[in-house]
Amino acid sequence: MTATLAVLLRNAAAPAQLAVRRVAPFFLCAMGLSRRALLAAGLAAVVVAAPLASAPVHAMGAPGQPKTGPGGSDYAIAATDIEKKVFGEGNGRALAFFPRGAATKPRPVVVFLHAPGAISPSWYGAWLEHLARRGNVVIYPLYEETIGAVPYDEMTGEALKGVRAALAGIAAMPDVKADVSSLSFLGHSGGAVIAANLAALSGRDELPPARLLFGAMPARGGAEKIYAPPLANLASMPAKTVAIMLVGDRDSVAGDRGARQILTAAGHLGQDHRLIAKAGSDNHGLPAVFYSHHAAVAPNEDWDLAKIPGAAPAATAPAAAGGKPAAGKAAEGAPKLTPQEARQQREEQRKRHAALWRVGYEERRGLAGFEGRTVGAGNYAIWKIFDLAMDTVTAGGDAMTLKRDPRLYDMGLWSDGWPLRRLSVETPKPVVRKDGQEVSQGAR
Repeated sequence: MTATLAVLLRNAAAPAQLAVRRVAPFFLCAMGLSRRALLAAGLAAVVVAAPLASAPVHAMGAPGQPKTGPGGSDYAIAATDIEKKVFGEGNGRALAFFPRGAATKPRPVVVFLHAPGAISPSWYGAWLEHLARRGNVVIYPLYEETIGAVPYDEMTGEALKGVRAALAGIAAMPDVKADVSSLSFLGHSGGAVIAANLAALSGRDELPPARLLFGAMPARGGAEKIYAPPLANLASMPAKTVAIMLVGDRDSVAGDRGARQILTAAGHLGQDHRLIAKAGSDNHGLPAVFYSHHAAVAPNEDWDLAKIPGAAPAATAPAAAGGKPAAGKAAEGAPKLTPQEARQQREEQRKRHAALWRVGYEERRGLAGFEGRTVGAGNYAIWKIFDLAMDTVTAGGDAMTLKRDPRLYDMGLWSDGWPLRRLSVETPKPVVRKDGQEVSQGAR
């Protein structure tokens, strides 16, 4: 309240100060006062106004995780009661996370597709833990043992192998009670492209039909700048699938191009099954809430590959913190590298990381590095949006049902009670034929 009053007074005083600067010399000279007296009066005004000008104007606390509801922390399952299993072989492996013990009712299955290069689940560990503690069975296809091991056009095939292996393994565990009648596909960045490709393969190829496709800051399929997997023909995606794409206003990597590309390719779903949601950054308080391309990253070192038995690839050294291979560290039994070869290897690895995690000015300004990043308000909002979408679809609703839900737009309150910038949504326009290709009227 004090900070707001200070800003109002300072703004209200500006015109008066301008008038005083222009009129005061003539007025004081008419009174017989010297310029030295005028200078003294000005210094006194500065001293009086200094405390007012230096008053803080920011709220000092962003909203934390809600206690109940979508994205909430009212878990019935403890973090230590999550089972972590490995299925499949090589690049076709997948991890599965689910609550330990016998389930009392069927558990929904969420297939989580990481961004290319973010192999270790530690990148998204906090989000994965949230999903599992909500009672979901989470399948996490690795689809590449190491960075660069699989070409982009083969990533969807390797991810499909991992999902099949995990579903088969889970089916052999009756206590899990995984509801494999349908699947929810969730992907971040280039993982959203793979999620869309898998959703198009669902309902056949021994894969249950997709009921929800959710992309968080989706990359543009096949784009050279982003180095994302190519987008497949999505015309075979089950007609009942609800496709929700979440974009960030500070995404300098993909913007909304990836979201529009996916929803245009899935134009057969109709307007009531497609939706674009846009999260707006807010710097009213400190720390600011910043929706960049990597806003979905929610690190938790307890979920590192090296800490999951049988998860780390046997042919490489254990992953360093954050899922990144230890630079310059050779695998056990491998020939020793010369200093020149080691430097070259580190340089090639650095280039691969720069390509896979390309960032622009806004990304660098808001996220200098992934090391030390903490989970914050932006993450909780993304979790809430996905949970709400999943609950809506599970209850038989569609994108229009979600669009009419007032909970979708509320992003929480700053510590001073001021609301965060609300979410905005857009229903993509119908897809029309143009020059032999399907193009959305709303696409850019």
